[in-house]
Amino acid sequence: LAVNNNYLEMKKVFLIVIFLQIVIGVNAQGNESIQINYPGIPERIENLGYSCGNIESETVLINVQGGPASKLNTSFFKKKALELNSRIGNHFWINIIQSQMIYSDKYKSEKVSFEEAKKDFTQSVEILEEVVQFFKSQNKKVFIIGVSFGGFLTTDFIAKYGNIADGYLIM
Repeated sequence: LAVNNNYLEMKKVFLIVIFLQIVIGVNAQGNESIQINYPGIPERIENLGYSCGNIESETVLINVQGGPASKLNTSFFKKKALELNSRIGNHFWINIIQSQMIYSDKYKSEKVSFEEAKKDFTQSVEILEEVVQFFKSQNKKVFIIGVSFGGFLTTDFIAKYGNIADGYLIM
């Protein structure tokens, strides 16, 4: 029985990422700027997440953090992603922003209608799609990791755009 290499790579990542996802979902943003540092990335995409790791890697791991949270986790994400790189391979990691992080003041200061929340959810899925499409255009293997609220975003992403990433880990 032949086993798909993408499956083996995702299996390798799975158990380690469970810990990463649980902890990242509950820690506050670090002091680092929110930016995807990658050569030639368009400015509109550059500000849609936080990155760390090996920019020359063939593999990009996109974390869709739990929440919904008002801030993107950076310093703790970087620490754990780099620790994982030493165990599973030297990959490029992105922690992607979500709409409620962009409009965090609105969510803190006023009631958000169901229609507004749906619109923001859709925008978060569109942000994920834009980042995935960019890295696929760079001939990268892209794996999406979503837990809790991030898992809902990832499932909606698959329903809307199809199976365009190379693998998914949804918890």
